[in-house]
Amino acid sequence: MASGLTIVKSTGQTVEFDPGKIAGTLRRIGAKPEIIAHVVDRVARGVRDGMSTRQIFARVRRELHKEDRCLAHRYNLKA
Repeated sequence: MASGLTIVKSTGQTVEFDPGKIAGTLRRIGAKPEIIAHVVDRVARGVRDGMSTRQIFARVRRELHKEDRCLAHRYNLKA
């Protein structure tokens, strides 16, 4: 899914924002499809050009916490 938004990785490298990466990570930690859809949708709407992956991570975790606290604790950068 081409969003046209560029985000900044921790290394300083810029890449195109890919909501599919968030969905894949949430699938790996055991999130249900409806939770994945809600979290990805809410996060994608808030992503701005030039945002850092750290900021996106925090948004995903915050939204996931609203849905399921246990999953939010499992969600981390190594997932």
